[in-house]
Amino acid sequence: IMGHRGIDEVGLEGQERAVLQALAGNGMKPIGVATLSGMLGLNVADFESSIEPFLLHSGFIIKTNKGRQITVKGMDHITRGFV
Repeated sequence: IMGHRGIDEVGLEGQERAVLQALAGNGMKPIGVATLSGMLGLNVADFESSIEPFLLHSGFIIKTNKGRQITVKGMDHITRGFV
């Protein structure tokens, strides 16, 4: 049911999965928030207010002093084919 609305089984929508894919493609190294937002065609404020909170709360990403970084949990989610 949820898949028909673009939401996966843990509640991630397309843009949230795109964040995880972008971060995973960087070899688990942090990406600055402005760069990450730009890669996804979003402004920083929208990213920080609408996409980032759920990913942080769910443990899929962390904030570092160098930017946003995918966690092992986030990598596990996207590499298991849930995207």
